[in-house]
Amino acid sequence: MAISDANRSQLEKRLAKASHSAIRAIMPRLTKYWQTNSWLSHRNPYRKNAVSKIKGNSKLNHTQLSEYIAASAIVHCFDGWSYLGRALESEMAGDPDAARHLGYYAELRAAMSILASEGIGVFQRRHVVVERAKRCLRLEKKFGPTHEFVWNVLEIWAKSEAGKKAVLQSIKPGGLSLSEWLDQFGAGSQFVATEWLHQWGLDLSRLADDREARNVASYRPTAFTTPGSRAIDDTMKGILEFWRMCDPGADGGFPVLDRHLLRRSLKLLTQQLPSSQAKTLYSHRLGTMLNGITPSDLSSNEWSNFLSYKNLKDTPGIISDASGRVGSYHLNHSKQVLARATLLLRIATGCSADLVKEVGSTVKTDLEFWWLSLFVRRRLWPETAPPPSSSIDLWQDVEDESDSITQWLKKKGADACRHSLWTECASAASTLATTERAFLWGVGL
Repeated sequence: MAISDANRSQLEKRLAKASHSAIRAIMPRLTKYWQTNSWLSHRNPYRKNAVSKIKGNSKLNHTQLSEYIAASAIVHCFDGWSYLGRALESEMAGDPDAARHLGYYAELRAAMSILASEGIGVFQRRHVVVERAKRCLRLEKKFGPTHEFVWNVLEIWAKSEAGKKAVLQSIKPGGLSLSEWLDQFGAGSQFVATEWLHQWGLDLSRLADDREARNVASYRPTAFTTPGSRAIDDTMKGILEFWRMCDPGADGGFPVLDRHLLRRSLKLLTQQLPSSQAKTLYSHRLGTMLNGITPSDLSSNEWSNFLSYKNLKDTPGIISDASGRVGSYHLNHSKQVLARATLLLRIATGCSADLVKEVGSTVKTDLEFWWLSLFVRRRLWPETAPPPSSSIDLWQDVEDESDSITQWLKKKGADACRHSLWTECASAASTLATTERAFLWGVGL
């Protein structure tokens, strides 16, 4: 539901008090709880039933509530990746209705993670802003329940300087922030951030549409409304591309996806150049940019070729799908929802990674009580085996099983179907649904 102009103006004033720096400062304080195998103090009243503790008029415990919001940024992000994995599993099972339901919640959790990292806590109807003094401001009920509030606030955040900065800092092609690349290119980083937020599907209208589609999938008889599932080869090729985009490389993060997002940014900027001079001007700016920075991942020649004018038109399907506007009754709707969820989660993971860095080099050990249990509970690693030395080692399973699916598709050809996928390649399909591993290498755990 669109917010009224009067309420929007008031909400913007409240949100302007949110402090990203306060959330960053809180993170090292949490380590004392992690030593006792808990995210928060065992005496924190908000650990359980946080909504009921906040929705009344009782006095807020500013310290403990601000710690809750800071910690929730990382946990919401993980939960979003987990929802996305269950959505991919539903896609492979031929259930696009469940996929878009779960995909929508992956979007929602990603947005809640981003907002928490900025000092905005979502609590049903009594939402909270963490101010610079680490004090908590309880917002009025009129700003709406969870779903309406999140998308309204995300839209406001996306257009703010803080939102644009977060997007440009969270994407790191070649180990450098996107803002560093675009500063050297000499034009339009603010323009790119604004355009991205629309072309990625982060504008309110797309996400509101996804919510309505979720309602159809969740509450209406699916036999009346389902568009049916896409062909299994189309589904699996899309999932294989998803994993290619999530390849962590040697150092973790999302180097492949971030390279493509950089190229997409440069394409957006090039579209603003005079068409008669676009190629010449672009080539000149590209040379200036590459001479001004020293990115990793690829050699200078490889970067130059990847970002060349002739390659600007090459856009991975996941980025194109994120800007799609098909309705909930279209065959490709669930695919587009999952693409939007993936890119939202990429931003959320970048924001979470920045918070993790505030803790320092001990964070992996400090949080072992949490991530080690995730390895087992989410079937990333056998319970009886010692964990891998790095979460990046979890990529090998994905690579091996992706090869298995590729060979299976070639072998089966027109005979490929979901029954044969789950009877002949059940292990591979199961592995390709464990997206939690992308969270782990994305935040550096």
